[in-house]
Amino acid sequence: MAAAAFPAFHVTGAIHHYVTYPGQATALYLGTCETSPQVAFQELYKDVHNDVTGPSLPAQRIENGEMATMAIGLNRFSKATWYSMLAATAPSRRGRFSRGLTTFGSGGLAQGAGTTAQLWMVFENFLDASVRALFPSMEQGWYWPMVQIQGKEFPRMGNGNDTLLVIRAEAHPIHTVQADVAAAVGATERQWLLYSTTAGDFPAGTLIPQ
Repeated sequence: MAAAAFPAFHVTGAIHHYVTYPGQATALYLGTCETSPQVAFQELYKDVHNDVTGPSLPAQRIENGEMATMAIGLNRFSKATWYSMLAATAPSRRGRFSRGLTTFGSGGLAQGAGTTAQLWMVFENFLDASVRALFPSMEQGWYWPMVQIQGKEFPRMGNGNDTLLVIRAEAHPIHTVQADVAAAVGATERQWLLYSTTAGDFPAGTLIPQ
């Protein structure tokens, strides 16, 4: 007998974006997209070669983690949140010590200081119980603990146009360090987390869409 899969249509509703960044402790509303945000996952491997299989095809591959790239086109957004986040993660003016500094980390789950942001993509259809019942097993969204801006552009501005802000970003897995207990490794310690759909990773402030 085949396992029960319970297929269904999955419609998230509007996707609300919240962020924190270095110096900002609480999640701030960033905005919603003109069209759906694009998220692409990439598994990374290192090829191992030897004389048996030859120099072209790998004899084996070593697992090297996972990352994601995203394109977020916001036409309804908070400029206050955007410019504050930009100043903390990718400022237009950079100091004389900026070259060579490490960038991963922003607080929260991140270890150490850096210039990455935390991002929450919240699905509006999850937030109402009656609507949520129409879409079985829907998560309330995706939480990305370490997002780095790779590019930003305003491809549409001017008279008669609504401004479009396009953010290109990379999400990298964050390493959870071991607690100061040398005799044991905890259940989630010394692991890598790229994203989470766990309810506890969504602060209450991200569950009130604006």
